[in-house]
Amino acid sequence: GDLMLSATEEGLWVDYFFLNPVTGNQELKHSWVVRHDGLLFGSGWYQVLPALATAVTKAQPAEYTVAFVDRALRYYKAYGREEAVAYYNTSASVDGAWYVYIFDENDLLIAHANPDLLGMDLKEELGLDSTGYHFGTDMLQATEEGLWVHYVFVNPATGEEETKHSWTVRHDGLLIGSGWYE
Repeated sequence: GDLMLSATEEGLWVDYFFLNPVTGNQELKHSWVVRHDGLLFGSGWYQVLPALATAVTKAQPAEYTVAFVDRALRYYKAYGREEAVAYYNTSASVDGAWYVYIFDENDLLIAHANPDLLGMDLKEELGLDSTGYHFGTDMLQATEEGLWVHYVFVNPATGEEETKHSWTVRHDGLLIGSGWYE
């Protein structure tokens, strides 16, 4: 986003995740971007990351979710916190029912597909589902090895409450996760 906008007439390389129309997956893309007459011109290619080379599909939602979160962690490690949070707050980061959420060190939501939820506390209303289950308390127990938590949450695609299965990993004090709806 911001890095691409900073392109000059000399040009620059930008690496980011983007929907590959051939595979239908979000993949790492390398683009050369040049500014000319106030417009940005660019072209690039998609890189297959080794950990994603295995044939995990959306038909295997648990495995796909783990791979999706793993990809988010690699993005964070490659580009840093600020760029990762910015990216995962865009619709370009959403892959069908899958989107990444990130909670900061104070358990506040800093990245999510629904911008209306940003700034909410996982320990409070956001972490309580309609059945009375305090899933936020359990999610806060996530480690670097990851943790599954199952709860009821509004599916942004349908607007309905559905069972959500979330895989969350703790990294650099943040909680980074995703899930699917059933």
